[in-house]
Amino acid sequence: MFAWAATWAIGTAPAMINYSLGGEGLIHCLKVSDAKVVLVDGDSELRGRVEELRERIEGELGMRIVVIDDELKAKIAGIAPKRPDPELRNNIKGTDPVMLVFTRYA
Repeated sequence: MFAWAATWAIGTAPAMINYSLGGEGLIHCLKVSDAKVVLVDGDSELRGRVEELRERIEGELGMRIVVIDDELKAKIAGIAPKRPDPELRNNIKGTDPVMLVFTRYA
């Protein structure tokens, strides 16, 4: 929830992607999301699916992968809170999406 709110604070919309996706399904969702950063939960199975595709995600799609593990959480907790510059939200319109949700049939 905090990551969602943080993205809204800087004028972006989060793309929530089905946790169990991997392979071409994951690549497709990332590609159509037009994301610049991929936040990855610390779960080892999920990380494995992302690591298998790291070269494509970073190279082909040009996205930065950030794993939200205990080390990163501790680092974030040590940063003083600061309100993002309102200029980051200047071009946001009421018709812009608030989030994208990607899922699949099992």
